[in-house]
Amino acid sequence: MIELKKFYLPNCKPCQNLQPVLEETVSDYPDAVSLQELNVEEEYEEAMKYSVKTVPTVIFIKDEEEIGRIRGVGAKERYAKIIDKYL
Repeated sequence: MIELKKFYLPNCKPCQNLQPVLEETVSDYPDAVSLQELNVEEEYEEAMKYSVKTVPTVIFIKDEEEIGRIRGVGAKERYAKIIDKYL
């Protein structure tokens, strides 16, 4: 299982634009990928744990280790490339 941790702010337009991309990506891997959304204002300690400095940031976790990170909004293929590499 690969977990995507999306760090965001509620009023961040790029964060909002990223949402459908991530939802579509996760739906392509129904039993292999999950999505966790973390508001950096509410989950400050978690954001610091992963050294998140910009939003949106998506961190890919497998077996409790970071396997990838994308800052900003990317195309679905960028997320799928990391997922495919580790499945």
